[in-house]
Amino acid sequence: MNGNWGPVLFTVTVAVRLIAFSVLSDIADTHGVLGRYPIIGNDSGGYAAVARMLLEEGRFASPGLAEPQSYVVPGYPVFLAGVLAVAGDVRWAILLQAILAGFSTLLIWKIGSAVSHRVGVGAALLFAADPVGIFYSITILTETLFIFLLLICLSIFVRYFDGRIGWFFLSGLVLGIATLTRPTALVVLPVLAIVMWLYSSMSLRRIITCVLVMGFSFFMIVFPWMLRNKILFDSWSLTAVATTQWFQQSAPLYYAYKYNVSHAEAYEVFRARLMEINPHKSDDGTLRNTPYMGRVVREFLLEDPFGYMYFHAVKTLPFFFSDGLRDIARRMGFVEVNQPNIGNLLLARDVRGLWDALAHNSLSSVLLLVGASAWFLIIIGMTISIAGLRVSSQTGAHIIALCLLIILATALIAGGPNASARYRFSVSPFMFIAAVYGFEMFRAYLKNNEELSARGGSASG
Repeated sequence: MNGNWGPVLFTVTVAVRLIAFSVLSDIADTHGVLGRYPIIGNDSGGYAAVARMLLEEGRFASPGLAEPQSYVVPGYPVFLAGVLAVAGDVRWAILLQAILAGFSTLLIWKIGSAVSHRVGVGAALLFAADPVGIFYSITILTETLFIFLLLICLSIFVRYFDGRIGWFFLSGLVLGIATLTRPTALVVLPVLAIVMWLYSSMSLRRIITCVLVMGFSFFMIVFPWMLRNKILFDSWSLTAVATTQWFQQSAPLYYAYKYNVSHAEAYEVFRARLMEINPHKSDDGTLRNTPYMGRVVREFLLEDPFGYMYFHAVKTLPFFFSDGLRDIARRMGFVEVNQPNIGNLLLARDVRGLWDALAHNSLSSVLLLVGASAWFLIIIGMTISIAGLRVSSQTGAHIIALCLLIILATALIAGGPNASARYRFSVSPFMFIAAVYGFEMFRAYLKNNEELSARGGSASG
């Protein structure tokens, strides 16, 4: 059966997504939910709009705006523009994304199988069947393309871990493309360097050479976009997204929590300060405004850095434990739009509020408990897998270290008030690999103890 897993995993992954897409399309058409499915929400609509502008006017910009886009990076809109140019309908992107998800499952299987057969198959099956992953891979969002590119990069890195320098050059190229699809990939290059330093059998000099080669090829891909932003906005940053989210979401939400006001009221405080110091008199999410947004955020957070660290840590919990199922159900009209904010209740230590939230929202509570319990088990498996990092010569230890460090680094930049199951999806393959490995280790530990007990019993007999 080992040799037959590839076709099975690919077929199941693609088939499940196409069936789900058909069902959701029918629900969207007959019940008037999910908006303009497969376009959902502002992010989704923004990608599609930029793609159409790129195709129709040759400008990387949002409709109705003279200023070029600096919030969105080009990878996914270019992908959508290609689909529109060939097929004329953005829905065809879903077919391509289902196929990319199928190939991603194969890559997870191959990467995990470098640790053990069970890890490869188990992680691939979890990815293929993850309901949150299925939903986001059949909507117009970056994650599916990003995951595919990142897995290609890492499969090259893992397969040729102690190989020729040319493979590291290729790995850096693909990582650069992944970064221009979703900027969170910026954390991956340092992770690759750390893993090589800890686990590679090559000399330190050769490791440094390979890392520099990866960095060079990565820079070859991202530098043109950085130069474009420098020319247009006088900024070397890849995107305005991080600073904008801190200004519009993270810092105002902490202000709202600290002073017991609404997010809208808190944001007005930040906006008023921005208008005082920003010569452009705008709060749009562009690189032209981000230097001043960053200054406003720093001014506030430096007043109480430890208080914000606690707030940020609690708000990061959904990155690991959020069910994601309630968000899908909300979009489909199965549960109320306004769901209880579990993070806020935890911050307030409101046990009564938590109980009321669970007791009075039956379907929502079931989805929360089922989804959160599943992810709690996955986090347990990931935690156990840390024990496998102690011996650098152990088979697959560098792969588990790679997975865990990517998860940790991504959580650090994607956590906080914006943390969600969607952000977790982009690193879910690595969570599945680490979790299955952890439970395999636990199974081996129990089996070993059982054998030792049996031998001890035989000896005493």
